[in-house]
Amino acid sequence: MNRPVKRQRMEEPDAQTPESLQRSISPPKKRDRKSTVVKSPWQLTWIRDLPEGDNQDAVTLKDLLSDPLISECWEFNFLHDIPFLMNSFDPDTRHLVKVHLVHGFWKREDANRIALENAASEFDNIKTHIAPMPEMFGTHHSKMMILFRHDDTAQVIIHTANMIPKDWTNMSNGVWKSPLLPKLSGAQNFQASPEDHPVGSGQRFKIDLLNYLKAYDRLSKLH
Repeated sequence: MNRPVKRQRMEEPDAQTPESLQRSISPPKKRDRKSTVVKSPWQLTWIRDLPEGDNQDAVTLKDLLSDPLISECWEFNFLHDIPFLMNSFDPDTRHLVKVHLVHGFWKREDANRIALENAASEFDNIKTHIAPMPEMFGTHHSKMMILFRHDDTAQVIIHTANMIPKDWTNMSNGVWKSPLLPKLSGAQNFQASPEDHPVGSGQRFKIDLLNYLKAYDRLSKLH
């Protein structure tokens, strides 16, 4: 009479079971998920009378304009202090930067226009442009800089400060900076409608900005 086969003890390894399944396996350690931090394009302007701890990530005009690679600057504003603006460029290259000031003082006898043109005449590399004012009592409050660079990139900076020392040294203002934008190769067609792209997209911003700049030329030809 054959004896029944004994049951295999649980602690005895089964020769047919892979060795990797005979060992206890600990779950993998949890890895800390690294969050992707995207630097905000928005910054506040540096304020002279605040402690350094309250000026964290704040920006000065020199921070924006002191790069020696800047070759051309289009500056749109309501009030302009030309020496203050020019002192913000790199001291070795400021005389080489082509500076265009766009203002809204359209009356020839306007004291602000006369003072601005006199100040600009002290610099060989500054040219002033009068923004078209469709209405008699209109003012030009757009505050923007468009910078072109020797490395074939450009940058758009939109801010809330007048181009005067008071606004940039001791008042709270905001600055939005685009990344450095590479020059497009070949002819590009910009006839697309802004509605073809969602609000907030780069393509929509580009079309809106180009249409805005074209309006300066278009309105100037009407006056």
